[in-house]
Amino acid sequence: MLTKPPALTEGPNGLIETSKLPRVVVQRVFEAIGGEELMAAEAVKDPKWFIEKIYGKIVQPEKIMVEREKSVAELLIELDSKMVNVTPTVEILDADFDPQ
Repeated sequence: MLTKPPALTEGPNGLIETSKLPRVVVQRVFEAIGGEELMAAEAVKDPKWFIEKIYGKIVQPEKIMVEREKSVAELLIELDSKMVNVTPTVEILDADFDPQ
């Protein structure tokens, strides 16, 4: 299957994909307002904001691989086999009882 080549536009260092242009512009503005030093200063002023709004959205947590000895279905079967019925039994003395 043929795919359409990306649209290109003239950038500061040659041709760049048009879809990446907003990112390039935001990067330039970020550098113009202080870049990493400004971000570090803001993070020091309000660490909670930095962690919730920036760090938590950009830095992905590590994937934790869990080794399982049994599948969920096997565990459910095992639990079902260990279930004990604790419902009290009721003895019916007269099923044809007529209160009148």
